[in-house]
Amino acid sequence: MITTDITFPADNGRPMRAAYAAPSDSQKHPGVIVIHEIFGLNDDIRRITGMVADLGYAALAPDLYDRGGARLICIARTLLTLNRGEGDAFKDLDAARKFLQQQPGVAIRAPPSCRAPAVTAAGALAHGDRPPSSGVLYTLTLGSKRLHWSI
Repeated sequence: MITTDITFPADNGRPMRAAYAAPSDSQKHPGVIVIHEIFGLNDDIRRITGMVADLGYAALAPDLYDRGGARLICIARTLLTLNRGEGDAFKDLDAARKFLQQQPGVAIRAPPSCRAPAVTAAGALAHGDRPPSSGVLYTLTLGSKRLHWSI
């Protein structure tokens, strides 16, 4: 699956960086918002976005640190926003959801009054039967499909 770097309009209208991947067929697919960890939008998140698309989903990974200024300030601002439960990061995630809904190959079945993102993915730590001897094991469950990877 090819993951493409794109921009989409953030909450305040400025272009926001993101990675996007979707199946190449003519079908409509559910949308997934892939949320990066503390390292931001990097090659690993791009790879995971492609893996989600390989499972049959249109996947968008917005760069929540793409607000200008020093990177450390962007990280701190985003973490504070997530801790408060409101602010720019949530507004940008909502803008990502709206952008994803507008893509021609995406079918999001949630009613317009539902403010939840399409699906939030990529970040749930798995506590499986056999955790890896080193590193972190992540898992993502989308419907009946399960995706595992480790770092």
